[in-house]
Amino acid sequence: MAKRVENLLDRKAYLNAKEGERRSKQREGIVRLVMDWEAILEALERWDGDLEHTGERIYLPRTRNYRWLKYVLRLKRTQRGKSIYMTREENLSLYQKWVELGKKAQDKADFKRLCHDEGVGFPSEVADIIGA
Repeated sequence: MAKRVENLLDRKAYLNAKEGERRSKQREGIVRLVMDWEAILEALERWDGDLEHTGERIYLPRTRNYRWLKYVLRLKRTQRGKSIYMTREENLSLYQKWVELGKKAQDKADFKRLCHDEGVGFPSEVADIIGA
Protein backbone atom coordinates (compact mmCIF):
# COMPACT_ATOMS: atom_id res chain seq x y z
CA MET A 1 0.00 0.00 0.00
CA ALA A 2 2.83 2.43 0.85
CA LYS A 3 4.40 1.64 -2.53
CA ARG A 4 1.12 2.50 -4.29
CA VAL A 5 0.83 5.84 -2.46
CA GLU A 6 4.44 6.60 -3.33
CA ASN A 7 3.75 5.80 -7.01
CA LEU A 8 0.70 8.08 -6.98
CA LEU A 9 2.73 10.90 -5.45
CA ASP A 10 5.46 10.38 -8.03
CA ARG A 11 2.85 10.44 -10.80
CA LYS A 12 1.32 13.63 -9.44
CA ALA A 13 4.76 15.28 -9.22
CA TYR A 14 5.50 14.16 -12.77
CA LEU A 15 2.22 15.58 -14.07
CA ASN A 16 2.79 18.87 -12.22
CA ALA A 17 6.27 19.12 -13.73
CA LYS A 18 4.89 18.44 -17.24
CA GLU A 19 2.19 21.09 -16.76
CA GLY A 20 4.81 23.59 -15.58
CA GLU A 21 6.96 22.80 -18.60
CA ARG A 22 4.00 23.26 -20.97
CA ARG A 23 3.10 26.61 -19.42
CA SER A 24 6.73 27.71 -19.58
CA LYS A 25 6.91 26.90 -23.31
CA GLN A 26 3.69 28.79 -23.93
CA ARG A 27 4.96 31.78 -21.95
CA GLU A 28 8.16 31.78 -23.98
CA GLY A 29 6.11 31.69 -27.20
CA ILE A 30 4.02 34.65 -26.10
CA VAL A 31 7.13 36.61 -25.09
CA ARG A 32 8.59 36.02 -28.55
CA LEU A 33 5.34 37.19 -30.19
CA VAL A 34 5.41 40.33 -28.03
CA MET A 35 8.88 41.06 -29.43
CA ASP A 36 7.43 40.90 -32.96
CA TRP A 37 4.45 43.05 -32.02
CA GLU A 38 6.76 45.68 -30.52
CA ALA A 39 8.75 45.78 -33.79
CA ILE A 40 5.50 46.16 -35.72
CA LEU A 41 4.39 48.94 -33.36
CA GLU A 42 7.58 50.88 -34.08
CA ALA A 43 6.93 50.62 -37.82
CA LEU A 44 3.27 51.62 -37.42
CA GLU A 45 4.28 54.70 -35.45
CA ARG A 46 6.50 55.79 -38.37
CA TRP A 47 3.84 54.97 -40.99
CA ASP A 48 1.72 57.86 -42.25
CA GLY A 49 -1.42 55.73 -42.62
CA ASP A 50 -1.46 55.84 -46.41
CA LEU A 51 -1.89 52.36 -47.91
CA GLU A 52 0.17 53.44 -50.92
CA HIS A 53 3.19 53.81 -48.62
CA THR A 54 3.39 50.34 -47.12
CA GLY A 55 6.65 49.37 -48.80
CA GLU A 56 8.62 49.35 -45.54
CA ARG A 57 10.07 46.03 -44.44
CA ILE A 58 10.03 45.10 -40.75
CA TYR A 59 12.48 42.72 -39.07
CA LEU A 60 10.57 40.33 -36.83
CA PRO A 61 12.83 38.89 -34.10
CA ARG A 62 10.64 35.83 -33.41
CA THR A 63 10.80 34.43 -36.92
CA ARG A 64 14.12 36.12 -37.71
CA ASN A 65 12.88 37.37 -41.06
CA TYR A 66 11.48 40.47 -42.71
CA ARG A 67 7.83 41.17 -43.54
CA TRP A 68 6.34 43.96 -45.58
CA LEU A 69 4.33 46.44 -43.52
CA LYS A 70 1.25 45.77 -45.65
CA TYR A 71 1.26 42.11 -44.59
CA VAL A 72 1.16 42.86 -40.86
CA LEU A 73 -1.77 45.26 -41.11
CA ARG A 74 -4.95 43.73 -39.72
CA LEU A 75 -8.18 43.33 -41.65
CA LYS A 76 -11.74 43.98 -40.57
CA ARG A 77 -15.06 43.06 -42.12
CA THR A 78 -17.43 45.70 -43.43
CA GLN A 79 -21.20 45.50 -43.06
CA ARG A 80 -21.36 44.04 -46.55
CA GLY A 81 -19.01 41.21 -45.56
CA LYS A 82 -16.03 42.62 -47.45
CA SER A 83 -12.56 42.65 -45.82
CA ILE A 84 -10.67 45.95 -45.66
CA TYR A 85 -7.48 47.06 -43.91
CA MET A 86 -7.83 48.63 -40.48
CA THR A 87 -6.70 52.24 -40.16
CA ARG A 88 -3.33 53.21 -38.70
CA GLU A 89 -4.97 54.10 -35.37
CA GLU A 90 -6.91 50.84 -35.21
CA ASN A 91 -3.75 48.83 -35.91
CA LEU A 92 -1.78 50.81 -33.34
CA SER A 93 -4.35 50.35 -30.60
CA LEU A 94 -4.75 46.63 -31.38
CA TYR A 95 -1.01 45.90 -31.33
CA GLN A 96 -0.51 48.04 -28.22
CA LYS A 97 -3.22 46.09 -26.41
CA TRP A 98 -1.71 42.74 -27.50
CA VAL A 99 1.72 43.82 -26.22
CA GLU A 100 0.20 44.91 -22.92
CA LEU A 101 -1.78 41.69 -22.50
CA GLY A 102 1.12 39.52 -23.68
CA LYS A 103 3.33 40.94 -20.97
CA LYS A 104 0.69 40.09 -18.34
CA ALA A 105 -0.26 36.61 -19.58
CA GLN A 106 1.20 33.49 -17.98
CA ASP A 107 0.26 31.09 -20.78
CA LYS A 108 -1.86 30.78 -23.91
CA ALA A 109 -5.14 30.24 -22.06
CA ASP A 110 -4.44 33.24 -19.84
CA PHE A 111 -3.72 35.39 -22.91
CA LYS A 112 -6.99 34.25 -24.53
CA ARG A 113 -8.89 35.07 -21.34
CA LEU A 114 -7.30 38.53 -21.10
CA CYS A 115 -8.16 39.27 -24.75
CA HIS A 116 -11.75 38.20 -24.14
CA ASP A 117 -12.02 40.26 -20.95
CA GLU A 118 -10.66 43.36 -22.73
CA GLY A 119 -12.88 42.83 -25.77
CA VAL A 120 -9.88 42.63 -28.08
CA GLY A 121 -9.70 40.25 -31.02
CA PHE A 122 -7.51 37.19 -30.54
CA PRO A 123 -4.47 37.18 -32.88
CA SER A 124 -4.20 34.15 -35.14
CA GLU A 125 -0.45 33.76 -34.61
CA VAL A 126 -1.01 32.77 -30.97
CA ALA A 127 -2.62 29.56 -32.25
CA ASP A 128 0.87 28.45 -33.40
CA ILE A 129 2.13 28.35 -29.81
CA ILE A 130 2.62 24.78 -28.55
CA GLY A 131 0.03 23.45 -26.13
CA ALA A 132 -3.66 23.78 -25.50
